[in-house]
Amino acid sequence: MIAEQKENEANPESTKGKIPDEDKEKVNKLIADAKSTTGKEGVTKEEIDTEIERIQKEFAELYNKYQAAPQAGTPNPDSELEKGGSPDQGKEG
Repeated sequence: MIAEQKENEANPESTKGKIPDEDKEKVNKLIADAKSTTGKEGVTKEEIDTEIERIQKEFAELYNKYQAAPQAGTPNPDSELEKGGSPDQGKEG
């Protein structure tokens, strides 16, 4: 189930100590919310869909927060294209 998958992603050994407790608590709350909603008796498909959308949005915000930003010394090939340069410009063939 998705909740277990997100729970495993939230607790990898390689990131231990890198995520602030506040965000870990947020992830754990989202997982608990998902389990609570799916375990509720008489829950409608619309309620589940609404909860899924909310949880996905909050996970996306956390993902974007921790997504690796490009390093300052790394050139961006798209920036050359935006300036009108060609990726092959300056190369001899």
